[in-house]
Amino acid sequence: MKRLRVVHKEKAKKVEERVSRMGDKIEGEYIKAAELEERVQVLVQEFETLLHSMSNNIIFTLESEATGIVMEMPEAMEAFGERVQANTGS
Repeated sequence: MKRLRVVHKEKAKKVEERVSRMGDKIEGEYIKAAELEERVQVLVQEFETLLHSMSNNIIFTLESEATGIVMEMPEAMEAFGERVQANTGS
């Protein structure tokens, strides 16, 4: 009987050690996921800043050499920005 208790305790100890190691691995993965989420947020913010800068500084123009007419199309830039934001989930 004593031998069975010793074997049982040894196996239980090994299982506890494996569970502990697995817990450490899981915790490490949560930390990595949080770091990735933070980095994605920074990249999205940088993208939105660049997009805003582009929409403020660039106007699409369509020039016709034959008529000399220049058509400004700020609506196209706004529509583009809206499509990008819809695709990024912002």
